[in-house]
Amino acid sequence: MADPKWLCFYNEAYLVVAVVYFFICFGASRYSRWLEQRLAS
Repeated sequence: MADPKWLCFYNEAYLVVAVVYFFICFGASRYSRWLEQRLAS
């Protein structure tokens, strides 16, 4: 982390992890909404 040439890659790694986490949470949320509607009827 002390090498300035590699600093931008740490930010990209956090960004990729954040995007993957968002899509997993978003997909789980949409699936749970669909499941609740399906089981309610």
